[in-house]
Amino acid sequence: MLSRLEQLIDTELGPLREGVEPLVDELRAGLAALYPSAGGRQLPPKEQEGQRAQLAQVLDTLEDVLESLQRAARARRHTGPGAGTRRH
Repeated sequence: MLSRLEQLIDTELGPLREGVEPLVDELRAGLAALYPSAGGRQLPPKEQEGQRAQLAQVLDTLEDVLESLQRAARARRHTGPGAGTRRH
C-alpha cells in the first residue's frame, strides 16, 4: 500500500516529491514499528498506542503538505515552469 502511495506521489508531484520524502520515510518507519516483519519484536501495548498517535499526526501533516504541493504542481503544469517570473 505504501509503495502505491509513493507511485501516486511521483506521478502527481514529479520533482516536488522531495517536499514529502521525510514524511513518507517517517510513515514507513512508524508502520514498520507497528507491524514488524516475521520474527520482529511487537511493541508493547502502551508503545503501540503512542506510535499510532504519532502516525496520525504524520498522516495529518502529510495530507496538508500533499495538498499544497499538488496545487503547486498543477499550477506549474498549467502555466509552465517560467510563468510568473520577471525578466530584467
